[in-house]
Amino acid sequence: MPIVKIGIEIGGLARWLYSELRAAGLYAVCIDPRRLRGVTKTMPIKTDRNDARAIAQVMRVGWYTVVHIKGDLSQELRMLLNKSQNASDQADRYRE
Repeated sequence: MPIVKIGIEIGGLARWLYSELRAAGLYAVCIDPRRLRGVTKTMPIKTDRNDARAIAQVMRVGWYTVVHIKGDLSQELRMLLNKSQNASDQADRYRE
């Protein structure tokens, strides 16, 4: 069975994984975890394997909301701005 669509729950590394999967020519979407919570609440035990099954199920039936992923340039600019802000905050602390 060929891979048609890859669903990734949005999280810390999901943005980078999404970019790499798309660069490899695969159709990947990041899904909103709030919609996924309704499906995982019914599971007696929450494990990574059960989470993967829940993601596969919502992908099959279409019960997901796609989360927009910013481009690489936007992510890099945000990272630089955050680092600049952190450096400024640290400098302010040392001046006090």
